[in-house]
Amino acid sequence: MNMPWLILGDFNCEKSPTEKQLGATPTWYELKDFADCCFSLGLNDAPTTGCYFTWYSNSDSTPVWCKLDRVLFNNEWLEAGLLCNAHFSPPGCLSDHSPGIVSILDPPASQPKPFRFFNMWADHRDFMATVENGWNLNVEGTLQFCLCRKLKALKGHLKAFNNLHFSHISVRAKEADLALQDAQIQLESDPENATIRDSVRELKKKAVFLAEAERHFYYQKAKLHFLKMGDRNTKFFHDMVKRNAAKSSILAITKTDGTTITSAMEIGHEFVSYFTSLLGTEVPTLPVDNDVFNWGPKLSFELALELCRVVTPEEVKQAIFHISDNKAPGSDGYSACFFKRAWHIVALFARRAGFL
Repeated sequence: MNMPWLILGDFNCEKSPTEKQLGATPTWYELKDFADCCFSLGLNDAPTTGCYFTWYSNSDSTPVWCKLDRVLFNNEWLEAGLLCNAHFSPPGCLSDHSPGIVSILDPPASQPKPFRFFNMWADHRDFMATVENGWNLNVEGTLQFCLCRKLKALKGHLKAFNNLHFSHISVRAKEADLALQDAQIQLESDPENATIRDSVRELKKKAVFLAEAERHFYYQKAKLHFLKMGDRNTKFFHDMVKRNAAKSSILAITKTDGTTITSAMEIGHEFVSYFTSLLGTEVPTLPVDNDVFNWGPKLSFELALELCRVVTPEEVKQAIFHISDNKAPGSDGYSACFFKRAWHIVALFARRAGFL
């Protein structure tokens, strides 16, 4: 199927052991056929609200809940930019299955995206100069404030750097490859032409660099850690990025009163209201039970002192340099790759500010 496809109904099988409650736990042998079928067809579960388990055995002696009904879509559905949400209501009195209602949704309004450091930037010859220029900002205040302000200001320089060298990376990589092929055809017709040979050499460097940058870009966005350095299946990366986006997007939620909302603004307000009710109220402080400290094993005096020991800058550096470049960035958007590459610039100021 190479067209957008939405399929729904009672598949009479679970996809994982977590989709069954009570009763015998399904074995991998029982789940394998359906899981393999979905994988072969590129089918993904649509976001759902309401009942998680969609079938009930209606047996008082051996009650069983299962997720047998589901809504699936293929990769072409995502590529077409189509969005949907499925809501499963309680079974009611006429059936032991939950009725499902599928809503085709309009694409959410685009929101400003937070800054994110892409590791491909660090391989460009002008990267360090860009960081140094952005870091030379004069800031007044405490050293901690100056460090945070410099990191924040640097984001603007890196965004401009990205727009200049890496924006629309797939288009750039394709154009560079086509330019290389054209030059190679010219060289084949005139193999003695030194100018064309030099041009082919430079175009190949550019094409290889942009191809690697494109791979790193989708590798990081797809959040995959099991691929080898030689893997360059861009379509696979595209599919994984879109699958991750579909999984992480919140198109609908069920409120505490049972109503379902699909408006992005209402969903945002509901999250704020919910967590405000949890975190915005005072809870009386409970007294400390000193007997708790005497339960279980305790650290020796020497080990307790070791926990209070000042961490050396070298230990901090070793810890940071052991973090994978493709681990999720911090809340400021900077990945471990940035701090590794710009360590000689950032570390000195961070040490003076007391962070190292």
